[in-house]
Amino acid sequence: MTKTADDDAAEALAEREFWDAATPLHVWGTNPAEGLEASLSAIHAGLDLCIDAESPRVLEIGCGLGRLLVPLARAHPTWTLYGLDISSVLLSQCRTLVANYPNVTLLHSDGRTIPAADMFDAIYSMVVFQHISRPATAHYLTESFDLLRLGGIIRFQFVEGTEDTFLNRHWQSPEMIAVLRQIGYEVIGYHHGLIEPNWTWITARRP
Repeated sequence: MTKTADDDAAEALAEREFWDAATPLHVWGTNPAEGLEASLSAIHAGLDLCIDAESPRVLEIGCGLGRLLVPLARAHPTWTLYGLDISSVLLSQCRTLVANYPNVTLLHSDGRTIPAADMFDAIYSMVVFQHISRPATAHYLTESFDLLRLGGIIRFQFVEGTEDTFLNRHWQSPEMIAVLRQIGYEVIGYHHGLIEPNWTWITARRP
């Protein structure tokens, strides 16, 4: 059955309520540092392809508590970083963690759109698209395309599979690549099994 706009709005509300109620243990796990270097390396594998500006503008979709945002802000003080999230509760906690980093701006999203007017050099996302509906993911990818400068990069991860239930939205690589190409992206990087066996990472460029 095809989802209506009301169905998607209801799902976005349910997602927000879930993440607003999530604890740091649920978001980060028992050891937040575990796998952090591998995660940052996976992000950099895409971002480093386009970060040639002295002060690039970089957006994270689904920043949560800032697990990736904080170390990136610390390591790259000349970058202008934006963290986007659906949960005002997580953003409030993240705001405390990034208080000492003037190069970070946090944005509250409705879970479907990106409230930003300026262009970005790069956009990245990790452990987000596996939790939101396929139409929502496609919409984020479309908005990202519109917000990327020419030659800008998007780097993201999704779960390879067929499950399509609330908070468990898997994709097959061919269908994800087809969506990207339909939007207008040039797919320039693909890696299956990075960090987790069923994770796929894609790097795509706005031509």
